[in-house]
Amino acid sequence: MPSPDFSNYIDLTINDKQPGDLYDESVDYARLAMPEFSPRPGTIEDAILQAAAYVGSVNLGNINRLPDGIMEGVLRYLDILRKEATFGSVELEFTLSENGGTVPASTLAVYEIVSGDDIIQYPFSTDSTVVADSASATVTVNATSLTAGILPTIASGTQLILAQPSGTILDVVTSSNVTQGSLAETTTEYFSRGTTHLESLSSVLATAAQVENYVLTNFVDVHRCKVYDVSRAAYHSASAGVLNAVNDNSDVATVSTSADFIDLCNDVNTDLFMVLGPDFYGDNTYQSIIKTGVYQGASSGSSSVTYTNINTAASGNAGPISVLSMNSIEHALEGDSPGFFVIFACDSGGSPLPDSLKTEIIDAVALRIPAGIEFELLDAYPFDISIVATISINPEFGANSVATNVASAIESYLSLAEWPNWNTTVRIFDIVISASRVAGVDYVYSVTTSVPSYPAAEFPGNELLATEVNLNGSLIAYEIGYFGVLPRASVEIVVL
Repeated sequence: MPSPDFSNYIDLTINDKQPGDLYDESVDYARLAMPEFSPRPGTIEDAILQAAAYVGSVNLGNINRLPDGIMEGVLRYLDILRKEATFGSVELEFTLSENGGTVPASTLAVYEIVSGDDIIQYPFSTDSTVVADSASATVTVNATSLTAGILPTIASGTQLILAQPSGTILDVVTSSNVTQGSLAETTTEYFSRGTTHLESLSSVLATAAQVENYVLTNFVDVHRCKVYDVSRAAYHSASAGVLNAVNDNSDVATVSTSADFIDLCNDVNTDLFMVLGPDFYGDNTYQSIIKTGVYQGASSGSSSVTYTNINTAASGNAGPISVLSMNSIEHALEGDSPGFFVIFACDSGGSPLPDSLKTEIIDAVALRIPAGIEFELLDAYPFDISIVATISINPEFGANSVATNVASAIESYLSLAEWPNWNTTVRIFDIVISASRVAGVDYVYSVTTSVPSYPAAEFPGNELLATEVNLNGSLIAYEIGYFGVLPRASVEIVVL
């Protein structure tokens, strides 16, 4: 039996009204029946309207909060509790005045950021008392942040400040990167998570959002999932596609295709297909690699597609493969094929899911969708961008650590695992903002980008996944043209 629809009770925008607003609305409503009505202060009708407006305001506020309270009770009954704030931690290395010295529990060390006239401090407290070895004047101890939530990026080896004077502790630095905490869940986030769970309980998956919620809720190894509704991918099954000629000394493969696949390709002369598994181009991590596909044969009927520069990881490692026509998954075609949908997914690192997990997901979804609906499950895959960011650094910070942190921030932002909301536009300005937010960055002078071809210029693929967006002759963005494509950056930092 399908779960009840709780969506009307979730994410309510509170419509509280002040007594004065209710009073004015009451007067306006009264004038519909008596246009000349104009209550004067101090009269009986004015007193009655004010009292009614006050009581109405209190009741309205209480009523507005009933649905959230009811839903929180339902979610608690299902053991879905609010996530409280957590505190980050880091390992600290203390240098002592003598061998065998002691660092007491609750020793405070502070990371300090100076921004103009403002000083922002992040204190850490040691978790336990630690005694150095009798032959050593250094000791390492874990410390917990006293500030809940997300902390600034603090690289290993960063100098901290002792919060209280000590005759035995001479110096303290971080000996690991910070393990981040998390902020307390907001009401909106909590109810959104509850909604996702409730929607996933339905015995019938009828919308793209329901399928996404079902996969994300029931398969913990799926980090990201995006469903494109009423869209049909032209996909040639792995069971039929076989590498006819490929080995360590060959870079050409011909894949036999069916008439149905050719009919679905939209444009048989396309030069962009996607080759799916097994370990192509010597890379076991990524099974989905864009290659140049050259159609060989008539415009219909059984024929073949030839792919260039396909290398196996080892001799004899060739095997069944699948083929995807990129023409069939253009964003411009979304909604053109009722009765079909496409699922794209990846793990926490942005890599493809194991075949065994894909089989589980396919079987589970197939049992829950209406009869007659068809779908494919494909890997989220990368659009590679090379980035060079030129920055200046605050002299109070270490240049190497700041440059490393900037590169990490950009690579994290432009990654399959973290790219927000499956957006299709990569804006240069957003990359500048991402770099400028890193502690220690004084100024971002420029961000230049390029899109590499791989594996070589004569074998295009990657650069065809997105188009440049220019304004007054300047590149301002890349617009991704295909379902399931997410940006992936390689970053170089230049420090002035």
